[in-house]
Amino acid sequence: GESGSDASGNEGQGGVAVTGDATWTHAITDTVAWAMAGGQAGADYAADATATAAVAGPAFYRWSSDSLRDQVQGMLDNPATDFGWLMIGGSNNSKRFFSRENGNVSNRPVLHVVYTP
Repeated sequence: GESGSDASGNEGQGGVAVTGDATWTHAITDTVAWAMAGGQAGADYAADATATAAVAGPAFYRWSSDSLRDQVQGMLDNPATDFGWLMIGGSNNSKRFFSRENGNVSNRPVLHVVYTP
């Protein structure tokens, strides 16, 4: 879910969820709950990683795999199956990723699909 909540400042404390937001307990607040808090592999999202990348400090990162390519093609062929991706970090760490709403356009994430016809 993606709705209108917006944390203030550095967002370290989060913000109040509004109807339609994804939260720790809901994929879509007040309508669709996760199988368990935070989601459950195999129930709420695929058990196997589609692609992995080691993320350190501020930089641009790339995820790439045949599985990721196949999922993008599947989403193009059948947009109703486009549920996006969930990023899961390792234990005892957290990272901040900018969203498409970031005020600095150059910091917004971009999906680049490279293919050979």
